[in-house]
Amino acid sequence: MKETSKDYAVALFRLACETRSDEAVLSGLALVKQVFSETPGMIAFLRSPAISKEAKLAALKEAFESEVHEYVFSFLALMTERGDAEILEETIESYEALYHAQKQLATARVVSATELTAEEKEKLIEALSKKSGKQVLAEYEIDPTLLGGLVVEMDGVVLDGSLSRRLKTLKDVMDE
Repeated sequence: MKETSKDYAVALFRLACETRSDEAVLSGLALVKQVFSETPGMIAFLRSPAISKEAKLAALKEAFESEVHEYVFSFLALMTERGDAEILEETIESYEALYHAQKQLATARVVSATELTAEEKEKLIEALSKKSGKQVLAEYEIDPTLLGGLVVEMDGVVLDGSLSRRLKTLKDVMDE
């Protein structure tokens, strides 16, 4: 299904770019993704053969038509009509990847033991941007089990500067 989701994403992205609505579509897809993650039964509802297409489309219309760009709503309706709702999240992620590539954006997942200060976040983003050559958007998480330091995942690469990893490395060296 990966290929199908990419095909949907490419088609939507091209249309959005041609009409200069790529940001509005991205924003609408983010809302759809959020709603679907908060409503786990939604995909099952859209995939159910026991529910008519009309009922599915009516539910989508009620939930999204006035909330998202018209292309996003049409995209949801098309995927539902074709029975491809199960690949919706995958398709949204493919669209996001296309958007980020075009805009030279990278998303970094930053995990730290404690909340980073605004200054620390700014310095980290600056360093990551310099290293990647892209504008970096960061998502922050706190994991007290790290003890200290950071773990950064960006563009499929994990940079582990956590105290936990350092202690493990030290233990491995001592065990040799």
